[in-house]
Amino acid sequence: MKNLILVGAGGFGKELLSILWEGVEKADYRFAGFLDKNSGAIEPGSLDFLLDDQELTHSPILDDPLEYYPKPNDVFLLALGKPSLRKLVTKTLLDKGADFITYRHKTAVVAPTATLGQGTVLYPFSTVSHAAQLGDFTHLSLYASAGHDAKVGPYSYLSPYATLNGNASIGQEVFMATHSSVAPSVHVGPRSIVSSSTPVLREAPADCHIFSPFSKVLTLTSNDQEES
Repeated sequence: MKNLILVGAGGFGKELLSILWEGVEKADYRFAGFLDKNSGAIEPGSLDFLLDDQELTHSPILDDPLEYYPKPNDVFLLALGKPSLRKLVTKTLLDKGADFITYRHKTAVVAPTATLGQGTVLYPFSTVSHAAQLGDFTHLSLYASAGHDAKVGPYSYLSPYATLNGNASIGQEVFMATHSSVAPSVHVGPRSIVSSSTPVLREAPADCHIFSPFSKVLTLTSNDQEES
């Protein structure tokens, strides 16, 4: 039985733990703890309801991910959201011989012609369509999707309901916020950010921040409030 360690003990890590056994077999793994630079990220006893019949005999935070040395029976799942941090931490652990597994929730839909990279995490109801390619250490959150022939670069993160349409592609370390989308055959360059509810309709270069003008915040005047 392998010792399964989640890299990241923030909201993402706790969320992944809450659905962990819906994507990996308990017969093959035991949850061993988290790697996180914040040793106080988990309050004592706060995870008991998530561990079912398993009891941790040590602190749930094993070490800082940049300081930890993998043991022979360890395997890892990535639970960090910021793409640049995802890259830094995974490369550091891989250089020390870490073994990252792929997580695929039982409700995720993956076409038989799709390709999943090492360390991919697929959340509930995510979709990877025909001939889509997910690079290493990519994440598709709740209801996120990669359409037919789409390409997702390594370390990229698709938030809930983020969508790459057919033949769309994003480079490495791209962050797509909730309900963002990339139009068919459009490419977004590496290290870019696509804001919530923003459609990318034409080519976007590397290192850019794409946002919708409709997300502007307007302050109501007293007259507006009286009329409403």
